[in-house]
Amino acid sequence: KQWYQRRVRVPLARLSYGVYLFHYGLNVAWAAQLRHVYSFLPDIQSVIIFIGFIGTVNLISAILFLCVEQPMANFEKLLLQLLECFSLSLSLSLPYSALIP
Repeated sequence: KQWYQRRVRVPLARLSYGVYLFHYGLNVAWAAQLRHVYSFLPDIQSVIIFIGFIGTVNLISAILFLCVEQPMANFEKLLLQLLECFSLSLSLSLPYSALIP
């Protein structure tokens, strides 16, 4: 398989949309709570803030995926199966001429 088709990349692809959605809002919220201008003088502080920011955004996107996206995908799959069964039973019970408007 090609590198972009590997199964390892699937969780990363699912989380990347959530990271895209939440990174800007979290960055704005963090900047809004600052009481003074942030300086990049202490390097270790900048690294800790960056790692914490990345971790927080990934955690929020994982929670979003598990609580919203995955249940909706399961519901959609179930709904499509029900509709497929209903349309199959409908097509078996009605003559073909009744299905054409």
